[in-house]
Amino acid sequence: MAEAKSTTTKNASTSTSTRSGSKQLVVLAPLVQVRDAEGRIQYLYRGAVMPQGTPQAELDRLSEMGLIGEDDGTAVAGVAADPQG
Repeated sequence: MAEAKSTTTKNASTSTSTRSGSKQLVVLAPLVQVRDAEGRIQYLYRGAVMPQGTPQAELDRLSEMGLIGEDDGTAVAGVAADPQG
């Protein structure tokens, strides 16, 4: 009787994450309205980093419309940090 050998291979060097540590979601539109997990509304200007805890459905909605995206340092180049001057 032959022994069954486990063929499961673990590869610790492979990451399933597609987002690198240096990229983050930022606002690409001049202004977006974002609902947080509690239903509160926040207004974020271009270049703002999306808040932690933003529901995935909200991130998907904004991303599909092209209002937010990953920033590699060039997404908002040349935009003033203070939109009011």
